[in-house]
Amino acid sequence: MCDILISFFSTDFPLDKAIAYAKLRDVHCINDLIPQALLWDRRLVGQVLDHLGVPTPPRHEVSRDGGPKVDKELKEHMKKKIGINLRGFQVTPEVSLREDGDAIIIDGQVLEKPFVEKPVSGEDHNVYIYYRGGGGRRLFRKVSVSHLIYAQGVYGNGFLRLGIRRANWTRRSTTHERMDRTSTKSLSMWTTWRTSKCTLSVQSTRMQRRENRRLWMGW
Repeated sequence: MCDILISFFSTDFPLDKAIAYAKLRDVHCINDLIPQALLWDRRLVGQVLDHLGVPTPPRHEVSRDGGPKVDKELKEHMKKKIGINLRGFQVTPEVSLREDGDAIIIDGQVLEKPFVEKPVSGEDHNVYIYYRGGGGRRLFRKVSVSHLIYAQGVYGNGFLRLGIRRANWTRRSTTHERMDRTSTKSLSMWTTWRTSKCTLSVQSTRMQRRENRRLWMGW
């Protein structure tokens, strides 16, 4: 028997089972369980951020899967909690690469490089950054001391002159965000049990800058 439950979204965590158990046993939940399903889809997270007025970079969504899957319970819960009507079904937009290769066009809206391409799945960390004039970076879950790799010949949105990822492009659902100029610092945030306060860590990326020194950033 469990009286108090704290739950964090992660791969293979049985969220539906945890929600059902909390209802059955009237468990006191430290954090809300139902909204954690939002984290499975970056499009839903974006909808919530827009509704709450949280500033985010301009973004465009390319949904080739019909849009995010929103079950009735989640939709009703979020409507009651913050007044948002979560959108599900989305029509697949028309996507093309501009002739000069430095922008993509999504349903007539132009997104200039540099931009960031993310899979809609919150568990897929293969994120791509595309730079003006070609070249890009692939970000991924940290392995040893590295969390990114530089790739030449990357022209954006799956339209790669070297054929990289082209085979997957027609099947992928992605979001595309304008990449804003920022510092060369990596920010990590976590909660510590002892103090229950948020700790902010700034990690230098000097090693990555050395590896990518020759890269023209495109600004």
